[in-house]
Amino acid sequence: MNRTSIQILVLGVLFVHISSLWGQSAPSVSASNATVCPGEAVTLTATGAQGPVSWFAAQCNSQVIGTGNSIVVNPTQTTTYYANYLFNNQPSPCGSIQITTSSAPTAPQASGASICGQGSVTLTASGAPNGYAWYT
Repeated sequence: MNRTSIQILVLGVLFVHISSLWGQSAPSVSASNATVCPGEAVTLTATGAQGPVSWFAAQCNSQVIGTGNSIVVNPTQTTTYYANYLFNNQPSPCGSIQITTSSAPTAPQASGASICGQGSVTLTASGAPNGYAWYT
């Protein structure tokens, strides 16, 4: 929450000190890539923060895993990351983003195919979202 202090002076003497809280917004959180292979580096960025940014992985306001507007993480499993900031020593709500890990496709297997001498064998592969590259 934004913390705003209002002081009213009467004849040069501090008369009343009013502290009011305004709704603070969570930072916007983005990632360089939202789906990665396990252990692959991802840059997380928080924008809109009005103070120092802290990052968390287990839940909002848990153990800090990094600080600053951007951090690099290497998730080994699908993980939700959270960021908030301090403004007048008050934590903002957390913004979050989920980074999904996906395993590499299974290598194609050739079974029941053999060649002795001249001939050919047809290999078939399926399941890769972006196709396969074949090498000899």
